Amino acid sequence: MITETYKGTSYLLLSSLFFIASGYLINIFLGRRLGPELYGVYGVVIAFWSGVNLILTAGLPQAVSKFVSEDEKNAESILKSAINLQAIGVLIIGVIYYLLAETVASAFKDPTLIPYLKLSSFIFPFYSFYSIYTSYYNGLHAFKKQSFMTIIYSLAKLVSIIGLSINFKLYGAIFGFIIAPTVALLTGFHFPKTVTHQIFPYKKLLLFSLPLIGFTVFATLQQSIDLFLVKALIHSGESAGFYTAVQNISKIPLFALSAFSLVLFPTISRSVAQNQHEKATALIQHSLRLVLLVLTPGILLISATSKELVTLLFSKTYLPAAYPLSILIIGFGFLTLSHILSNILSGSGSPKTPLYISLIGAFLSGFFCYLLIPEFGLVGAALASTLASGIGFLLLALLVYKKFKVFTSFTSFGKVLLASSIVFFITKAINPSPLKLILLYPLMFTIYTIILILVKEISRQDLNYLKDAVFKRKL
Repeated sequence: MITETYKGTSYLLLSSLFFIASGYLINIFLGRRLGPELYGVYGVVIAFWSGVNLILTAGLPQAVSKFVSEDEKNAESILKSAINLQAIGVLIIGVIYYLLAETVASAFKDPTLIPYLKLSSFIFPFYSFYSIYTSYYNGLHAFKKQSFMTIIYSLAKLVSIIGLSINFKLYGAIFGFIIAPTVALLTGFHFPKTVTHQIFPYKKLLLFSLPLIGFTVFATLQQSIDLFLVKALIHSGESAGFYTAVQNISKIPLFALSAFSLVLFPTISRSVAQNQHEKATALIQHSLRLVLLVLTPGILLISATSKELVTLLFSKTYLPAAYPLSILIIGFGFLTLSHILSNILSGSGSPKTPLYISLIGAFLSGFFCYLLIPEFGLVGAALASTLASGIGFLLLALLVYKKFKVFTSFTSFGKVLLASSIVFFITKAINPSPLKLILLYPLMFTIYTIILILVKEISRQDLNYLKDAVFKRKL
């Protein structure tokens, strides 16, 4: 099962790379094209739309993935029920969102948000059905098909947003978000086959979906509330633009390692349903170790080069974002781990637990932001988010350990932290120019890998898993 997970992860990692690359090319282009003030409007609108969109794309798609992975014979029935429920949800959420655009803009004290918010309401129908189908293929363990749809979405988004924003600026960028999921949906859409037995119960899908929706909405609110409060509490149009840049760079670990969550959720679900607890435990331990191997040096390298990275991606105009970035990247490291742990708990049949933790995290983030932003500005927002994320991670780690009696070896993590710290201090001592980061990052990861080999943290077994994932992709 572990080898199968590595194979599935290889497909989803490839699609994640396309997703991340397209997203950052878009943000770099828009940050430079629109300027800090209008880029800040873009950041707030997309963050708000994304939060509301999760009501449609968080719970129900994950429910589809779970139930399809447990009962593939009824996959078409599950898909049909999900499509019917999603259609109702899209109509209700889309209309309410459109009608409340003026109220939301008033809350931010920025009437320029109104037309952009209204236009973004038309993204819901296309993206919500796209998410149903990618989750359907995820539940079938058709990771290759799921990855293909994600790659098409990423490429369509890149071309449409950049192309349209050249002439239509922010209106064009938002319209690109409508086009991209439509194109991707065409590559994987099919009408559910006619089922002779009773349609899959709507109630079952809803009961599993609701806690997941709550969790994801609050978890995303925790990621976005600092930006919203920067917009509301700092009376500067540019501040929201600077902090949007900070957030977009900080999300690199979360996006890069999302493939593990996508594979772990249906695999853990299937293992628990089949009473294969030992396999589930082994999978959790191996996956968390691999995540920490990649995540820890990545976070410290970005923190060490925050000034150079902001300059390279967004230009010197965005230098006020550098110091907050060096702090917030650590917070998003905690959020990345929390996202993976939450998927483990949800996949094992405990979706309410991550909901409660995300609620606590969102509350703490808002509370800390309210205290720190007026005093410390963007740095206060980054500190607030990092503190809340760290607390949420610790709570989830304790709960996963309590349920599965496994996490990761302290000895292993100590070696990873040691190697990452050495690379961090070497990078700070070099003090590279922005352009040299392109060569510096691969060099530092090479040094990091050599250190881990010397302390016997990376083994031949790890290399065999990697070889199987890359060269033997038969699922």
